[in-house]
Amino acid sequence: MIQSNNIKKAAIYCRVASNLDEPNAIRKQEKKVLAFAKSNGNLPSAIYSDNGYSGLSVERPALQRMIADIETGKITHVYVDDISHLFRDIKLSSRFYDLCDRHDVAISSVKTEHTHDKFNAILQRLQKAGVAI
Repeated sequence: MIQSNNIKKAAIYCRVASNLDEPNAIRKQEKKVLAFAKSNGNLPSAIYSDNGYSGLSVERPALQRMIADIETGKITHVYVDDISHLFRDIKLSSRFYDLCDRHDVAISSVKTEHTHDKFNAILQRLQKAGVAI
């Protein structure tokens, strides 16, 4: 059974750097992630899509709206197709995960068995090993 989006304020984030090879890539990604969220008992109340933006920058309109919604408590769970669609930079990823931790926001990925708890554990191991992040 799908939970009300008032119980779990789920959202979908999609990003495609270039759609030259696949013009409908962003829509296909949205459909795939929506199906994944529903299969996990959530009906997302928002879809944030950045079409034609690099994962190496935070200068993405939909990402900025999603971050603002996380900060105001409108989102408690973010679903993505692949974790790399959030960020392709470890420092930016780390900052985003810190934000999610501060606001108790979960992150789930279709392509990997990824949770933000697992990512945080990896970051902590990297920090202990002396890797600058």
